[in-house]
Amino acid sequence: MNNQLDNKRAVMYLRILPGDQAENISLQKQEKLCKEQAIKKGYRIIKTFKEDSEFTESLDKRPALIQLIEYCTVKENRIKAVFVFKLDRIAKETNEYFVIRKKLSENNIALISTFEPKIDTSNEKFIETMLASFAQLDSDIRSGKIKV
Repeated sequence: MNNQLDNKRAVMYLRILPGDQAENISLQKQEKLCKEQAIKKGYRIIKTFKEDSEFTESLDKRPALIQLIEYCTVKENRIKAVFVFKLDRIAKETNEYFVIRKKLSENNIALISTFEPKIDTSNEKFIETMLASFAQLDSDIRSGKIKV
């Protein structure tokens, strides 16, 4: 096995959100884009986690995400990155997103989106915060918590 690829082990997290069907964003399309991005960045995908239901907002109702976090934090798995189609696949609540993000960061695991820019610089971290906030706003509007 290529030792460099063994040092760049990654997983994918795929999730359908409300509106994805209208935009023709299937789990298969997300998987294809994540695999392409992983290859481009020199990672080897070793496991895929999928949430099949588009209406699973709370973390306790998203077993695949919980399994992903548990899997990634086991040191023997040597995971270096989680690939997602978009950052909003991780969480629609800003606080929840950053709790998950922190857990990954504490384990030196990069969160890589096929859609949004990388998150290394202060400006990129600011953009990440805005994207997480937009995801929550979208969720709140769709659920009727906020009227526009």
